[in-house]
Amino acid sequence: MKRIILAGVLACLTAAPAFAALSAKAEQTIKVIKSIADDPAKMKIFCTLADVLDKAGDKSDPATDKKVDELLAQLGKEFEDAWDAGEEFGETTEDGKAYDAAVNELEDKCP
Repeated sequence: MKRIILAGVLACLTAAPAFAALSAKAEQTIKVIKSIADDPAKMKIFCTLADVLDKAGDKSDPATDKKVDELLAQLGKEFEDAWDAGEEFGETTEDGKAYDAAVNELEDKCP
């Protein structure tokens, strides 16, 4: 009986990292990203940003970089900081996955 209980406890302990909570920084960043949906003017700017980035693909050129910087500035310092923070999370971390999901959710609201 003790072995069954021990096995259950070990299973729970090894599964715990899979259900890890997001970092405070990720939670705040995602909150800022999602807040854009509440402001139609900022949502329009975000959709333009998403379109510019989609058209640019993996290519980077000075004109596109300038346009992206201008659009991020229009969205505000808080959004710009949140956007930059997304690069720090890494795509395979829980924070990164949650961040990407928030950005994709916002992009899905674009026409």
